[in-house]
Amino acid sequence: MNTVELRQEIINSLANADERVLRMISSLLDNYKKNKVEPFDELPEIVQKILLKSNQEAKQGKVTSHKEIMSKYRKEFNVSE
Repeated sequence: MNTVELRQEIINSLANADERVLRMISSLLDNYKKNKVEPFDELPEIVQKILLKSNQEAKQGKVTSHKEIMSKYRKEFNVSE
């Protein structure tokens, strides 16, 4: 069962659910929201450090545009646009 089918099945089940089931689902969703882990937090610590440093450098203007990088490597590898 794919995500769309699963979602539809849950919606159909909720339409006929009694108060007890709705309260259980509400509690489950509340718990999920409270304990939701951010994808960044799941990255290895070294990757987090690299990303934070990169973000800081970007804020300081220490960036090279895509256009500049492409121009450099087109010249280096003799590739036309």
